[in-house]
Formats: sequence, C-alpha cells, structure tokens
Amino acid sequence: LPFYCLMSYCLCSVLCVKSGQQASGPETRGVPVALSVFIVEDNQLLLDAVTEALEEAVAVAWLGHATDAPEAIDWLRSHRVGWQLLLVDLFLAQGNGLEVVAACSTRSSDQKVVVFTNYATPDIRRRALEMGADAVFDKSTEIEEMLTFCAQVAEGDPTT
Repeated sequence: LPFYCLMSYCLCSVLCVKSGQQASGPETRGVPVALSVFIVEDNQLLLDAVTEALEEAVAVAWLGHATDAPEAIDWLRSHRVGWQLLLVDLFLAQGNGLEVVAACSTRSSDQKVVVFTNYATPDIRRRALEMGADAVFDKSTEIEEMLTFCAQVAEGDPTT
C-alpha cells in the first residue's frame, strides 16, 4: 500500500504541474478531436490519477477500462476498431498485461499500445515491445514521457 500511495503522489504532482495548461491535441476545423482510449488498470487510485493526467495532456474520449486480462481481452475482441490508444498495466488482478498486449498484436497501425508499469526493467521492456507494445513507460519515473507519447498519438505523429 505505501508504494501505491507514493505512485498516487507522483501522478498528483504531474496533475498540479499540468493544471495550468490547456488540453492539446489534433483539431479539425478548430474543433478538438478526442483520442479514443481504453485503459487496463486494477488499482482505482492509479486509474483515477492516470485518467486525470491524460485528460490534462490531450482531449480524451474514454472508451472504458478493465481491471484484469480476461476482461480486457474480451473488450478487445469485440472492439477491433474504434480505439486509438490502449494503456496497459502489467500486473493485474487476474492475468497480466503482456497477455493483453499479445491479444491485439494484429491491430491497425494507427492503434497504439502503451505498457505503463512499476516494473519497467530492461527485460520487461524488451518482452513487451517484442509482443507488440509500441512503448513502455515506468509509472514512477516516466510519467511526462508517457503523456508526451500520448499527445503525439493524438496529433497523428507517424513516428509513434
């Protein structure tokens, strides 16, 4: 529990820094286009903090969330299109995030998968990328980098 409290504090710090900024993202004729996001996270405090931080960085259309791998995989099977960003934690209530990443390995090139974990070791990063993740970020040290990546996806940056 203390570790999750620390993580919530770190994410809340990002929110305080970003709170003075306007949401950015792609626009069509002056109207912001929302990034369609589904998130897989089993800790409610972290889910709330990540969703708030992402909303501060880009215009977001939340498609929902899952707390375990089977639920996320079922959602992905019934939603092969219509999402742009999948945020996945590795350690879940049931199953793991790598199973979720593998379940959407045949997705469209404009659909991005981000692993956002407390365990972003070199081996985990390698395995997640080999299984099809587009990026892997450490929840405790790479929050800004994750938000920047998500903003690039929202802007249609082809390098993401």
